[in-house]
Amino acid sequence: MSANTFKQKARRFYEKINLGEFDEEYFGLFAEDIELFYPKYGFAYGKEAIVDFGAKVQGTVKSLAFDLDKFVYTCEGSRVAVEIVEYGITQSGKLFPDGKTSFGKFCNVFEFDGTGKIKRYHCYGDPDFAGEDAPRVLAFSRVD
Repeated sequence: MSANTFKQKARRFYEKINLGEFDEEYFGLFAEDIELFYPKYGFAYGKEAIVDFGAKVQGTVKSLAFDLDKFVYTCEGSRVAVEIVEYGITQSGKLFPDGKTSFGKFCNVFEFDGTGKIKRYHCYGDPDFAGEDAPRVLAFSRVD
């Protein structure tokens, strides 16, 4: 498969999330033994992990969407890295990003198997969507 095919499959992942469609097509994007990694969640395996992880995300945000036109894709072999722009509202009603402590930027890496299914999905982003983790926000602040 071509790099462009992998890129389109990665993009479809975000399109389905934006549409709120967690259906057969969405779960069909993943290999049965998918490896998932997310900060604070750790590693998990299988499509059940995708379901569990999705439930945890939905428990922290009222809404979450991606600005697909601002994505930057880097492809090598069967891997696609995606620089992402996200926005939404936390369960506490806080909008993110706020442009001060949260910027809606992070990176995900997808790896595809020989059939074009996502076999590895690693997210490298801060799960503190709205900068509410005060101790870490203070520790990394550039303001004295």
